[in-house]
Amino acid sequence: MIALLEKIIARYEKESGEGLSCGNNIAMGSLKPGMIVLDLGCGNGGETIRAAQIVAPGIAVGLDITEKLLEKGQKKAREQGVKNVVFIKGEIENLPFVGESFDVVISNCALNHARDKLKVYREIYRVLKEDGYFVVSDPVSLVELPPEIKNNEELWAQCFAGAEEESKYLRYIIDAGFTLEILKRREYEKNGYPFASLTIKGTKKRR
Repeated sequence: MIALLEKIIARYEKESGEGLSCGNNIAMGSLKPGMIVLDLGCGNGGETIRAAQIVAPGIAVGLDITEKLLEKGQKKAREQGVKNVVFIKGEIENLPFVGESFDVVISNCALNHARDKLKVYREIYRVLKEDGYFVVSDPVSLVELPPEIKNNEELWAQCFAGAEEESKYLRYIIDAGFTLEILKRREYEKNGYPFASLTIKGTKKRR
């Protein structure tokens, strides 16, 4: 697991977090002033800062494992005079927040890197307030990827090997306690395998 995290960090440090996107969560997130928003895998903080500008006087929190990108986000926020944004280092499978802290969770092409996606969505459920929701964009595979790909950490860091088969991915969301709606779906091919880019809205169901 440590080796995988190092490869993911190295990949995003190299690419500087620029232009890595599966969808437009800000446009589809229905963000409103006063909301508290969490951006998972926030990279260099561009979407987190835009979210903060929309929800002011609310707060946007960006979480990532890559220190260099978090520093870039902090610098951008200072340069743009955005004060209602916070950047925190942390892992998406173990969110460092108390329960029911956020109105909305967004994430753009980041959750596919997690080994345990059901745990990620259970963590999202835990930190969302009652009736809160997430808007996540992520790649999924349309067939089960073979073990030689799934076990390749280099490919996992490249938004490929970590892509879950679509029906399994959606089942994780339902099992975590959400009702779901697919807002956008685009099919494409990656390394010879059929893929889809999904933008999903999940609303926290009352227990």
